Amino acid sequence: MRGLRSYTLVQQMPTKLPRIAVTKDAELAAALASVRAQFEGAAEARIVRNLAIRGAEALGTIRETAWRS
Repeated sequence: MRGLRSYTLVQQMPTKLPRIAVTKDAELAAALASVRAQFEGAAEARIVRNLAIRGAEALGTIRETAWRS
């Protein structure tokens, strides 16, 4: 086709760190819905990240408390 040009929009990824995929099944969707208001409009990926970090911190605290008992 003469006269037509193909342009590819190249966008930089915001990070070079590896990413993980998480399937949004019914259980995860319900969990996200139950906490969405506490994250004031954050993207779901950001909510999942924050919950994973907070969950790991909470588990560490539980283990430390059990160890000290």
